[in-house]
Amino acid sequence: MKQFNTLLPVLIFVGAWIVTKDIILATGALMIALTLQVAYEKLTKGFVDKKLLFTWILVILLGGATLALRDPIFIQWKVSIVNWLFASILLGFSYLKGSYLMKDFIEESMPGIPDKAWKNATNLMSLGFIVIGFVNLYFVFYTSLDTWVYFKLFGVFGISFIFITLTIVYLSKFMSKTTFSKESQ
Repeated sequence: MKQFNTLLPVLIFVGAWIVTKDIILATGALMIALTLQVAYEKLTKGFVDKKLLFTWILVILLGGATLALRDPIFIQWKVSIVNWLFASILLGFSYLKGSYLMKDFIEESMPGIPDKAWKNATNLMSLGFIVIGFVNLYFVFYTSLDTWVYFKLFGVFGISFIFITLTIVYLSKFMSKTTFSKESQ
């Protein structure tokens, strides 16, 4: 369900684009969808997930610039900025604090994995975020706006899926056999 909620504003953005071919209207729809999502989370959970809040702030700022200046470049850059900041946060925690955010999120479902593996997994996911940011810029500057919108939906999802799959496969190699035998009981 959480993955659908994450994808919903993007689907609304792409849907508005498909129906109207108007990036200003699609950006406004994205801003409204994310604002409603933030409000819903705050009302139902009492707090807003940091990733969602951060994305919402950037969408409001860059989407607002797109609307005010009638220039799609601001909302197009959001994909790169968000992904590069996610990579920076992961790498910052890893190299500056010696802790691994990924481990904090998924260690319960993948126990017994050594810190060296978490560090490598963090590097791999960070690389994925960096790649998404640069590939996005290729689509921003070298393709049509229509192609970029479809990249935003399918390309970002595809690249993310590849790096998540690689990370899970990598981490699963470190799971002990006792972990699997405990889960089957």
